[in-house]
Amino acid sequence: MKILASILAADSDASPSELSAAFASNSFNTPFGTIRIDPQTQHATLPVEIGRIAGDGFEKVSVTKAVDPDPYLSRYDRTKVFGRRKLKVVS
Repeated sequence: MKILASILAADSDASPSELSAAFASNSFNTPFGTIRIDPQTQHATLPVEIGRIAGDGFEKVSVTKAVDPDPYLSRYDRTKVFGRRKLKVVS
């Protein structure tokens, strides 16, 4: 919302297509670090944080740099990532 508010503050009469272009052409400082919006999917680049339950909260185990969004799982070759499926006949 803060990103949208800052874009609207700069141009309150922006059309939806102008807003979309403003999102896609900029990077934004957020609590997650610097992110950008993918113009194709309108999703944000975000870091991947892996954690485990520790007491009443979470303990971070691993944090990556920002990762490009792939909301439809269409930008990678599943065989290269996971290898070929090994099927066996069960009778």
